[in-house]
Amino acid sequence: MQAIVFNYTGPANSVLKLQELPTPKPDNGQVLIRTVASPIQPADFLFIEGNYRISPVFPQPAGLEGFGEVISVGEGVSKKKIGEFVAFRAPGAWAEYVVASENRIYRAPDSLLPEIACQFALNPLTAWGLLDHASLVTNDRLLLTAGKSIVASILAKLALGRGIHPFLLFREDDGYRVQNLMEGSETGRHETIAEALQETQMHPFDAIIDAVGGVNTPELMDVIKPGGKMISYGILDPSEMSIAASKIIFKNLTWIGFGVDQWLSHASALTIDSAQLDIWQLLKTSPEVLPVKDLFDRKDFLEAIAFTHDRSTHGKVILMANKH
Repeated sequence: MQAIVFNYTGPANSVLKLQELPTPKPDNGQVLIRTVASPIQPADFLFIEGNYRISPVFPQPAGLEGFGEVISVGEGVSKKKIGEFVAFRAPGAWAEYVVASENRIYRAPDSLLPEIACQFALNPLTAWGLLDHASLVTNDRLLLTAGKSIVASILAKLALGRGIHPFLLFREDDGYRVQNLMEGSETGRHETIAEALQETQMHPFDAIIDAVGGVNTPELMDVIKPGGKMISYGILDPSEMSIAASKIIFKNLTWIGFGVDQWLSHASALTIDSAQLDIWQLLKTSPEVLPVKDLFDRKDFLEAIAFTHDRSTHGKVILMANKH
């Protein structure tokens, strides 16, 4: 099979190459998938650079998620799975074929385009899992950092559907704004996060879900209610931070780190079924929450990777088995 492979870690445009590899065979509890579409995500670059929670095994096909057709199954998997089109999460997604665990495949609705369905297993599941971790109820207030991100957009829609009040904190023109989605209002632009959040301090948040981290984390904790939660899931700002223990102790805050793979490993089958039901329904009614920047044939991966860094357009670049 053809695969986009790296034999050592490093920058994607330097270490990746198109290479012939043996087609993998599914083991117990696994399925073999003919890959149709795979998105290019920031996590893919971390994986290729050796900085992700999943370690590569060389020669390693790149890619961590996608969409395709189940063509064979291993022991312990029903043969009824054969022929199903599924979203999946598994290392090696940028290849003609990939093996995935049965518990990491998600049957896709027939009505969804491959370029939408292939994005299911990372950002939408992450958003649903984060909201699940937050344990919020109707009328609770939720602040989402990196407010223009895809995860924040999905989180906001899921929260609104549950009667939770989402607020988006985002950077704009070298300043910061906070948007109240329930009321459709927005603060003015402020130079610092602390200033942008000052307008919210009279009504603190029940939870904050943070994709950024870094030096502004203490300012976020200042606007959480006593007994509230801070959930960190990203490191857009990888700088070290300094936080007084009193910020956490005296307000009885809970601070949680979140990774989707760990969450999936511990979530019950009922929880995963609920997540799939909610997410597929959202994607059928609002596919725009997963914007697509462009489609590229898999063999044109270097051009596709270069286009991911073009900031003039929003969305994900998708590698297709056959663009035409």
